[in-house]
Amino acid sequence: MSEIDWEKYWEELKSKLSPYRKIAWEPQTQEQVTEISDSKFCGMPLLTAEGWPECGNCNEPMQLFVQLNSKDLPEASNTPFGDGILQVFYCVNENSSCEADCDTWAANSKATLLRILPLNTPTQTEVTLTPSSDYPELKITGWEELEDYPDTFELEELGVELSEDEEDFLCEDEVPFSGEKLLGWPHWVQGIEYQSCKICNKQMQFIFQIDSSGNIPYMFGDSGCAHISQCTEHKEQLAMAWACC
Repeated sequence: MSEIDWEKYWEELKSKLSPYRKIAWEPQTQEQVTEISDSKFCGMPLLTAEGWPECGNCNEPMQLFVQLNSKDLPEASNTPFGDGILQVFYCVNENSSCEADCDTWAANSKATLLRILPLNTPTQTEVTLTPSSDYPELKITGWEELEDYPDTFELEELGVELSEDEEDFLCEDEVPFSGEKLLGWPHWVQGIEYQSCKICNKQMQFIFQIDSSGNIPYMFGDSGCAHISQCTEHKEQLAMAWACC
């Protein structure tokens, strides 16, 4: 295998996987203070009249992990979650054990909150809390388009037969992409773990990926990776789940 032209090998393998090619977008970020409705990691979120969301377990304010304004997304992505502002909050209170007590790795944990606010949501101006300095505010300034392909777990489910060398190549080359991304294929850590809608029980659509210690200085367990999904029929049904090594 040492004499193989790996670039040519990958091009031939991509041709084989072309029916399953998807486009993903990697967020480009810059540390700066943002407008309240901007797409961002951490920082000040757009708040409703109810104020800053609190953990359902410890009743402390939760950390904003990511906010995505549909107006800021790549035009070709076709606003995957609809028009609005997607927000993900997660409890990082060090004085509690919410991660363990509330199984934050699982969807619908009391220590997480996912929601989509209308674009015309009135801004909450009387904010008594300030964002944590431990989680620097990063504005999403743009998106890099990437070609993404399924991992070996997905390909097996799809009925694609791979040689041992092809499986090794995909694993070593980190296919699909890890890190933060919009759409594409999920980077599974343990195996395929799509979530189901609580209303219709149908498989939810993967929307966004958050990786450990990427744009957010937080590690999900032991270098875990989190996936945000939404029901295509019941848009208000959102879920985030993560798995680690």
